[in-house]
Amino acid sequence: RIVVFATSTEATGINSTVVTLDTPPDTVSDFTVSPGDARLVLSWTSTDEEDISSYRVYLSETPFTEDDEELPTLTIEGADGDVDYPLEVSAGEPSSGHSTELTEVSNGVTYWVAVQPIDASNNLGPMSLVLSSAPEQTCGLVECYGDRGCSCSSIGSQPGLLSLALLALTL
Repeated sequence: RIVVFATSTEATGINSTVVTLDTPPDTVSDFTVSPGDARLVLSWTSTDEEDISSYRVYLSETPFTEDDEELPTLTIEGADGDVDYPLEVSAGEPSSGHSTELTEVSNGVTYWVAVQPIDASNNLGPMSLVLSSAPEQTCGLVECYGDRGCSCSSIGSQPGLLSLALLALTL
């Protein structure tokens, strides 16, 4: 609280106001990136701060750091329309695990990713580590289960064999 006293020869006035110091949020912890088939799965743990409103997810095809003069932007063309990065992801509960899946990325291309918390006052916290990963085609029963478009294995492209293989696994 700031209190201001104003005096003159004729009167004295007092007024006060409350000042709230809102510091930027802390960085996320346990940040990881896992590659998949045309996707990257990002996971992290948030801090215990109550006012984190969202996370900014950066994606780039070239290395970057938080100290770069310009942070990366990238547009990925997808089946359901374009996705622009950085991407805003809603925050969940404090001190909990979060994850998001970046889809429509190209297999065999190395991407650099980072996450940055944003609080309710739009203060940006420090960026996470910048990690790199390359999506890759995955093959096998588990990866193809339930994915009608899976064509990386003979089981995935023949629904009858997929059902037979699943039945054998459950017995």
